Amino acid sequence: MKRFAPIVCVLCIGCASRGPIVVPSLTANGHLYRIGCPDVLELTFADHREWDAIVTVDVDGRISMGESGTIRVQNLTTDEASAEIGRAVNVPVDRLQFKVISHKANRIYITGPDNKRTRTVPYMGPEYAVDFLLKAGAILPATTKLNDISIVRPNVAEGKPSELFTVDVEAIVLDGDTRTNVRVQPSDQIYVGETRRSSFSRLLPKWIRPFYQSLVGLWPMD
Repeated sequence: MKRFAPIVCVLCIGCASRGPIVVPSLTANGHLYRIGCPDVLELTFADHREWDAIVTVDVDGRISMGESGTIRVQNLTTDEASAEIGRAVNVPVDRLQFKVISHKANRIYITGPDNKRTRTVPYMGPEYAVDFLLKAGAILPATTKLNDISIVRPNVAEGKPSELFTVDVEAIVLDGDTRTNVRVQPSDQIYVGETRRSSFSRLLPKWIRPFYQSLVGLWPMD
């Protein structure tokens, strides 16, 4: 068996290529996550605690295993990556614990209605747009324009043209029409529209803005 020297990799900045994005299927325990650069992984060996390490997925989709070389874990699930690592260091998979402690590879970008600022939200697996937006706090009372939400899917990794989806939350929630309730995917860019009242409130002086927002039932915003 090759000796495995524990190593903590320096966090990669700017992944050159992530390869094709694989959308995993759902399991009884939740979503299967596909590993990629620059996710941070924790390895724990039951019989060789001196090998325990925290590693970062490099730009080539590999992690360093010391004297055992490198192993490609790009787009693998935690179970698949654990099996690959076990084979590399000749350790039974049931004697190795493997988990992602920082999900950095797969993100979704949400713009608006919060002053049109963009924020990133980790992608934890396939879920419907409305469920994702509610969980991310992107649908705000009297602030979000429920029929003005769009998703741009760049498809850069797949080498395909970008796609545009319109999500009509009103139709989905009130009418039960789920045709526009698409599943989100990694690198999706979601644009959330803003109501006229909310947009108008930004034109008011800051000292009167809270009163107006309270009067018309707006969510407090900057």
